[in-house]
Amino acid sequence: VLDTSFATGGILTIDGSAGGEDDIGNAIYVDANHEVYVAGRADSVSNLADMAVWKIASNGTPHSGGPLTHDSAAGGHAFDEATDLVKDADGNLYVTGYSRNTDNNNDMVVWKVLATSDLSLDTSFATNGFFVFDISAVVGSSTNDTGEAIAIDENDDILVVGAGNGDAAAWRLSPDGVLDKSFNGDGVFFHDSAAGGFDSDVALDLFYDEDNELLYMTGYSTNDNSDFDMAIWRLE
Repeated sequence: VLDTSFATGGILTIDGSAGGEDDIGNAIYVDANHEVYVAGRADSVSNLADMAVWKIASNGTPHSGGPLTHDSAAGGHAFDEATDLVKDADGNLYVTGYSRNTDNNNDMVVWKVLATSDLSLDTSFATNGFFVFDISAVVGSSTNDTGEAIAIDENDDILVVGAGNGDAAAWRLSPDGVLDKSFNGDGVFFHDSAAGGFDSDVALDLFYDEDNELLYMTGYSTNDNSDFDMAIWRLE
């Protein structure tokens, strides 16, 4: 049953946040004050996709300042999209997703959004408020990297899982937005062919076990019949 005290009849829709055609929510977070945050994308006037974060009051009223939108984190001026978000103990938001680069591939991105009424980027985080990972620095050629899920651990480090170069991937960043090289030697973990197919492995969600300091991630791996198998990876 819809809660008719929320928005209009229990439903909120938002259109034209950045002036273009499509507005899409991909992830949602509700804080202790029952404020709602949604991460996704909002098309611009030129119908290029911008990363977007919306803030909604507990009664369903959108934030009067509109959403935070951000374009071209990776420099491609084409397509930025948020896939997940989490809020830290200080009320700041960490958002992951991807951004198109100048080679027309996607780079993994983490944006930090300050716990302020205007949803501004924290420019002290990484570079100008966002961290970009391009796998070409690792494999020598430009391919796609995406962040799919994000969490904060007990040390306020940022955990992201997703995919890079067709492999399941995990990243750990320090609170200031730098790769934590105590994690797997360089701050990044990749794994290919969990199901034996040597094709596509993707992590789509994560769970961090604080008691045992273990990171679980799940998604899928291509098997040798070119079908997808569910996969769980556990990282120390």
